[in-house]
Amino acid sequence: MTFQIYVAQKKLLFHYQKAIDEYQKRLSAYCNIVLHTGARPPKADTLTNQAVFLITQGPSTLTSVNLAELVQEITCSGISSLSFFIGYDPQEFQNLPATTLSISNLDFSSDLTAMVLFEQIYRSFRIIHHQPYHK
Repeated sequence: MTFQIYVAQKKLLFHYQKAIDEYQKRLSAYCNIVLHTGARPPKADTLTNQAVFLITQGPSTLTSVNLAELVQEITCSGISSLSFFIGYDPQEFQNLPATTLSISNLDFSSDLTAMVLFEQIYRSFRIIHHQPYHK
């Protein structure tokens, strides 16, 4: 399984980037995960056979258990890549089959949202594999 995380922001604050690097290292046991910063969203034709998610602000629609179930469901459906977009204008996704998700009731900066998403993906894999999240 491959996760592509796109953040509209060009550079993440150091402490968020450091936390993301740690989660990338931990997630390497479960999946491939790539962070793209400052990138324009890919064209619709390059997102075929992928699950596409637009992360927005607003009431939380995603818990750790929900994300774990979603990852398992997508994996079982034969889709091998998930793309998450953070900080992009929703208008750019009008012609794409993107699902809108929110990871918190609070308004986060794009770099904090990216770090929380990495943490949630890591937690999801720990749940899927029946492993404790905390040491």
